[in-house]
Amino acid sequence: MMNKNSIYSFAALALLCSSAISCVEDPVPSFGVDRDSIEVGAEGGNVPFRLESGESWVVRTQEPWLTVSPANGNGSTDCTVMVDSALAFTPREGVIRIELLSTGERKDIKVSQKGFDYRIDAGTTEFSLANFAPYGERY
Repeated sequence: MMNKNSIYSFAALALLCSSAISCVEDPVPSFGVDRDSIEVGAEGGNVPFRLESGESWVVRTQEPWLTVSPANGNGSTDCTVMVDSALAFTPREGVIRIELLSTGERKDIKVSQKGFDYRIDAGTTEFSLANFAPYGERY
């Protein structure tokens, strides 16, 4: 009789342990990026960043001078921000927004780009032109 009760107790304990183990959910990777701002010179360029996610996401920006590759995906990946060269001497700023499709949670990356220097440089301040130079040496 004692042996039969021990078997039932052991079976109940094994069932309880297996149900506790099977109920543990797999951890979901957190959503985030490895930087919250990017600074680029007037010449533009490519800047990498790391996106961590366990879900589907999409990248958006309102700025035509900013492009992100890939623009959408599922899970964590390395992305690249491509910044066009500046066309003016004033600095400009833009925002890249990464959004989870399932929850709408967002992460923003602020992009700042310097403008070109506003100057005209002839390289030298003195010029010499010969008077009445021979025909083959005239400009």
